[in-house]
Formats: sequence, C-alpha cells, structure tokens
Amino acid sequence: RSAVVISEVLEGSPAEAAGLKPRDILVELDGVPAPRLKPDRVATAYFERELAKRRPGEKVRLGVFREGEVRAVEVQVG
Repeated sequence: RSAVVISEVLEGSPAEAAGLKPRDILVELDGVPAPRLKPDRVATAYFERELAKRRPGEKVRLGVFREGEVRAVEVQVG
C-alpha cells in the first residue's frame, strides 16, 4: 500500500497538537488504508485531497506507522 512520510511538523499546528512527529508514516485515513498509488507524489496528493475535503474543526483519524507499529492518531483539521 502507499504511504506518506511526514518531513516536518509545524510548531503550534494541529499536527503538533495531535502528537505527530517528523518521520511518522501516514498509512491510513479514518481506518481506510491508503490505496496503492505510484509514483509517490500521487500518494501525497491523495492525502492532501482527502484532508482538504474536511471542514475546519472536524476530526480525522490517521493511521501512523511509528516504531514498528501502526497507531491511531486523531487530528483536528485546521
């Protein structure tokens, strides 16, 4: 399946508030695995597009691969 590596988490952002960290790997959105997409930039565009559909204040659950396991992280869309 596809995945997106987080390269930076901005200070004061909803991502930081949710506990996301640089080098976390996004693999799911609301419990749905990311579809198999190539090239890698298409996977990034998939997550961007899906998150853009959300309203500010809405919560989204991300599946994040970190330290050998997938963790559920809830993020409030900013």
